[in-house]
This record gives sequence, C-alpha cells and structure tokens, in this order.
Amino acid sequence: MNHILVNTSLNWNCGDDFIRDGVFRLLNINVRKTPVYYFNHGLTSGDKFVARVRGNGLTTKDAVFNSRLFVAAGTPAWFTKSSDIYSECLDQKVPIIICGAGMGQAHVSILKELYDLNLLICATTRDGLAHRCISIVGVPCKPFLDPAFYCQGFDRHSKDLGIILNYKGGTNGKYSTHHDQYYLDLYNKYKSDISAIVVHEAPEKKMAEQLFNRPAIFSDDFNFYIDLYSRCSVYIGGRIHGAICSAAAGAFCVLICDDSRRGCITSAKSIFTQLGCNFPMQLLTYSTDINSIHLDICTENYNEIIHQNFLEHQNYLLCSMRQHNITI
Repeated sequence: MNHILVNTSLNWNCGDDFIRDGVFRLLNINVRKTPVYYFNHGLTSGDKFVARVRGNGLTTKDAVFNSRLFVAAGTPAWFTKSSDIYSECLDQKVPIIICGAGMGQAHVSILKELYDLNLLICATTRDGLAHRCISIVGVPCKPFLDPAFYCQGFDRHSKDLGIILNYKGGTNGKYSTHHDQYYLDLYNKYKSDISAIVVHEAPEKKMAEQLFNRPAIFSDDFNFYIDLYSRCSVYIGGRIHGAICSAAAGAFCVLICDDSRRGCITSAKSIFTQLGCNFPMQLLTYSTDINSIHLDICTENYNEIIHQNFLEHQNYLLCSMRQHNITI
C-alpha cells in the first residue's frame, strides 16, 4: 500500500499531464521516489490504472488496495468518471485529496460520507460550480487557480515564437463543418504570424494537416508542449490547458470554448482582477466574429501572482495533510 493513485491519465492528452504536474508540485511528489498509479484512459476492460505508459493494467479494486492515498484532480468529469474509485476508497478506508477539481454535480453526496469518516482530507476547486457542488453537501473546500497554471514553474520565459495555433479536432463527430471553417478563417487571418500548428491528440494531427495544408505538431511527451508554449507570444486555440500553460508563461491567449469548462477561466480571471492585474486571455465561442479579436502582447509579469497562489494552495493542502498525519 505504498502507491499514490491519481485520476489523471499519463501521456494521453497533455492537458491532463499539465494538471498532474501542477498537483505533484503542490504535494511535493517526486515520481522517482514515490510510485504512482495513473488512470488508463480509453481502455474498455476493467484495468483502469497503470504504473507507467504501456504497463500492465490494474483493476480499480487492486489499484486502491495497493495505494495509500487517492488524489482527484482537474478534469471536468472528476467525479462521474471516478465514482467507482471513491466507493472503493470508502470500502478500503483509503484517504482522498481533491485538488483543483473542475465542475461536477452527480452523486457528490458520497463526499459527505467520506468527510464524515475522516477519509476526505481536503478539497480545493478550480471553478465556482465545483465549489458550490462540494460546499452544498457540507464539505469544506477552497478555490484556487487550476493546478495547470503551476506547470511552467515561476521564472520569466523568453519569447522566440509568434502565434501558436492549437487545433482541437472533432474526433467523435462532435463538431460541425462550421467548427473547421472557424479554424480555417483564424488561420487565414493570422497565417503570416503563425509559428506552429499544434494538436494535443494523435488523430488530430492528420485532421489539422488536411485542413491547413501545412505540417502540424504532435508529441506524446508533455514536457515538449510545456517548452513550446513557454516560447510563444500568442496562443490561439480550443484547448483550455494549452491556453493556461501559455498564459502561465506570459503569452496572450485567445481561447475558443463554448461549454461549461469556461468556468475555470472565469474563476482565474476573477483572481487576477482582485489583485489589480489584467487577465491575459480573451474567451471566444465558435460563433464569435473573428474580426472582434484584438491580439495583444503581455507586458505584465504574472509569475508573482501565480507563485503566490501556488504557495497559498500548497500551504492549504499540506496543513490539511499534517492534521491527518498524511505524508507523501
């Protein structure tokens, strides 16, 4: 029972990796010293967790049995896709930390049961909906920035790239022709200033190359994306965590998002605004007139704000862990 169990995937979509990297920084988890089980995204079998990429899978029951702590973080489906993990932790009395949770409404009553049994160590949220969902059942929680804001570290970054266009494809038939036409219009408007076209999932690479008639970049190493986004001056695209990673390194971001995941961005904006700082991101939907977009270059240093939020977030988590005699 020496593993840490996390509900973020490993090298499937770098957004999950950005979140997990931020969480590991918060909790001082060194993967070279602390064994970790990762969510095995996409498997239809019962083997939901792996210790490494392409490693042998474990069932939820076995993964929980071999773990001493479950950390739920990030993803908008932070509860609905993990409900069996919570139930298993309840049965096996494995403590839980909810760190930077996204939206979630279904069956949060189990959190109250876990809290009453002293198994829910603490909870932090990244958006207002998650905060209300957890608070309404009587579980204390505190809002902070999405943990992905911490994945860039807290040093200033030099900028040697112009615009990165991040294409988010409709791999499940979710998006219409209008979706691709919107990206194509953006591409044509800023073509001369685009340094790279980037995708987060392997199937999107071919889709992007066919759409733009230009090479697109994909990597299964999330550190590659962290480096790339740290170098861009402007981010345009549909991946929330691509925008967060870029903004954290001082880029101006144009995020195309028309669903409730926008909540983590509006919550982050309020944190920046309260500190008297302009938030470096413009939110669009796929129906926004692209002529209304006005690109800017960030001149403010956001590192101090993000670092201070990190330290407060970390202190909240570690103090709660000490109170429950939980160590990493």
